Amino acid sequence: MDGYGTYNTNRCSMHPDRVAVAHCPGCGENFCKECLEKSGHCPACSSSAERFLEGFSGALSRWEANLRDPRVGNYNNPSPGGKKLSFPRVIAIILLVLAGFSTLHFFSNYHLFLGRMLLNQGNLPKAQHHLEEAAGEDPNNADLQYILGNIYLQQGNLDDAIHAYRVCLRLDSLHASAMNNLAWTYSQLGVNLVEALVLSKHSLQIEPDNPYYLDTIAEIYYLKKEYYRALTYIRKAVDLDPPNLEYYRRKMEKIKKLAYGQGRFREV
Repeated sequence: MDGYGTYNTNRCSMHPDRVAVAHCPGCGENFCKECLEKSGHCPACSSSAERFLEGFSGALSRWEANLRDPRVGNYNNPSPGGKKLSFPRVIAIILLVLAGFSTLHFFSNYHLFLGRMLLNQGNLPKAQHHLEEAAGEDPNNADLQYILGNIYLQQGNLDDAIHAYRVCLRLDSLHASAMNNLAWTYSQLGVNLVEALVLSKHSLQIEPDNPYYLDTIAEIYYLKKEYYRALTYIRKAVDLDPPNLEYYRRKMEKIKKLAYGQGRFREV
């Protein structure tokens, strides 16, 4: 046998009255000729391997049973010598893990959370700073670009607002609010009215009953001196009874006078 040596002066570990003929280098035990002839290999090592395989097989069987029946568990029946894993202890561990993940999530989104908080407080310059930092960390966040565009627009930075809305639409081509706000910004500058009209129409295809979007397209038609079309859309916005209804009514009356003055007023 490979790996075995002969020790005529030693006794067999299984039969002490017999002289050992071989020595196992793995477990260090001595064995007689009969032991080796029966097993063909080290009886001690074979027994240990069998016990290990039996234990492993039993563990797999129990695990499989637990998967089939989730009610079967060992939370309150630990192995001898182990600590009892009670239900409150399990809940505490889960809460600690969740708290850890929440803390990690907060710090990884620190600028975003702080920027939103400052924005809700009306502190636009500081909100802009933190949201720009957040955008640098997450350049593919379309909603973040939209929020930045709104901040720029409110502060009168129209070129920056246009850039942010364009980036938003590049990331999300169906972002209706970005379409509308970009179209509105163009109308305030009096530029790109053809593109503004296309954007405004697309936004209304997504949200046809949004009074803000209706106001934008009415503004664009007003600038294009197509007053009857402008009146159609602003009237629909008034019919939706938006929160700032008085603003829409004043605008409707102004456009109505121009439409009648042209002598081309008609319903569309």
